[in-house]
Amino acid sequence: MARIYQFPHDKLELDLSALAAGDLAYDIFQFPKSWIQKSSCSEEDKKDLLPVFVDIFSLHHHFQDGGVLSLEKELPLIHHSFLGEGIQMLLNGTSPEEIDHRMTGKIRSSLCSGRNLLEKLLIRTGILSMAVGNLPGTTHTLLMDLFDFEDPTCVVDILLNALMGNGRSEQAEIIPFESC
Repeated sequence: MARIYQFPHDKLELDLSALAAGDLAYDIFQFPKSWIQKSSCSEEDKKDLLPVFVDIFSLHHHFQDGGVLSLEKELPLIHHSFLGEGIQMLLNGTSPEEIDHRMTGKIRSSLCSGRNLLEKLLIRTGILSMAVGNLPGTTHTLLMDLFDFEDPTCVVDILLNALMGNGRSEQAEIIPFESC
């Protein structure tokens, strides 16, 4: 499966021909560039959104390891309604294009900006990344691109603490993002 990313430009192009008998390629349109500007917020606000990143990344690992049905048992534990709606669409077998259309429409109608918009964009990107079959490492890269931290190394301790705080033991295996 070839993945050709033009992120965060206007569209993400994926070639899924390996999944079909013939050639199958489709585009998932990204959010308007103006949303990137509207989603700008302080470094502190971005750090406050890292638990959302950890939730998405953890859900993606469950999804990769156990398939879409593994997300069903995680659904009651999700407290963010937008993330829950995205996971429910995956469980229902909704196509990536339809997920994109619905989530983008909800973001557009919410008229949010700043931290709230960034949170919704992170969730939308994570759900779409799962829907099109990306590996968790690719999702990590896409989400970190959205965060656009001035110093990305500042989040290592925060992410590690968040992962440890999610019920993982001190002996938990931390998978390097590069190996995902």
